Amino acid sequence: TLNTTEQTAQYEAGWAGGGRLLYPDGHGYFWRQRSFWKNEWAFEDERGGIVAEFGAELFVVKRRVQLKFIGSDSIGPDRPLLAILGLYLMILSNDDAVVSMVVATS
Repeated sequence: TLNTTEQTAQYEAGWAGGGRLLYPDGHGYFWRQRSFWKNEWAFEDERGGIVAEFGAELFVVKRRVQLKFIGSDSIGPDRPLLAILGLYLMILSNDDAVVSMVVATS
């Protein structure tokens, strides 16, 4: 059976769009913007090494996000959560950018 009361990890959002994913055992990853246009983001380990890169291509009616895992297999068990959370955060970032463009042009 699945124990739904057990916490997998906690994401703490930062003030500039970045944040930190922290696991109960103390290890974690930082979510950081890698480009001015907010179309490139990455999860970094606690030493600053990139473990997952996300790059977005925005089109009029669709979006495409590329994900590349980098480094050791030690992040293997964390990969599914990093992939899902990173994609979600990319979507939130893109929605913020679209709102900013609409406000700027209004």
